[in-house]
Amino acid sequence: MRVGCRAPGPTDTAFFDSVDPRRIADDHIFGKAARADPRAVAAAGVELLLGGGLTRVVGLASRVMILGNRFVSPSTVATVS
Repeated sequence: MRVGCRAPGPTDTAFFDSVDPRRIADDHIFGKAARADPRAVAAAGVELLLGGGLTRVVGLASRVMILGNRFVSPSTVATVS
C-alpha cells in the first residue's frame, strides 16, 4: 500500500460557484486568478500515484505559501490561513 499527499490549494471547481463573487475578488487568496487548474491538480495526483513520492504541491501560489511557512511563526500562518 502507498500513501501520498496532494496539496493543490484553492482549485477552480464548482465549489466556488455558490460563493458571492464580490466576497472573493481576483486579488483574494481564493480569487479565480489564484486557483489551480483542475486538470493540473488531477495530473499531479496521477503523477504521484504512478511515480511515487510523498507529496505533490500544485501551483506556484501553493508552493510559495508552503515555503513561507518555514519563515513565519505558527500563529501568523494560522492568521493568514
